[in-house]
Amino acid sequence: MILRPALLRLLTSTTFLLFFVLQGIAYGDLDITSAFKPYQVSFADWVVVYLSTQVGVSAEEYFIQVTAKPVNKKVRFVVQGYYTDTAIGRRWYQNLGSKIEELIAWQCKTWTMEGHPISLNDFEITILKR
Repeated sequence: MILRPALLRLLTSTTFLLFFVLQGIAYGDLDITSAFKPYQVSFADWVVVYLSTQVGVSAEEYFIQVTAKPVNKKVRFVVQGYYTDTAIGRRWYQNLGSKIEELIAWQCKTWTMEGHPISLNDFEITILKR
């Protein structure tokens, strides 16, 4: 009877240690060549990701989403959102929501100088109060 619990503990601890050892083996680091290889994405995808990280926020009182929408063989970037008529929602709109168009216009100048001619006319920005 005494051997049985001891054997069970040994088996459990061995399994537990083996699990951690195998976890460490399962991870593989990316080689240097692959890590620094240029990763090409379309400009439209890059714009959506960039703007999503800058303005794409979500909370109970406010929400912003950025997408690229094809329109007659062209692309329109759509920035849609809302904020609630609460103290937090109004403060968010005052500090960030109302400045989104300004941020995008400034970024358009940078993108144009970098060889991607784009203007605020290529964006549809709608932020509504709920």
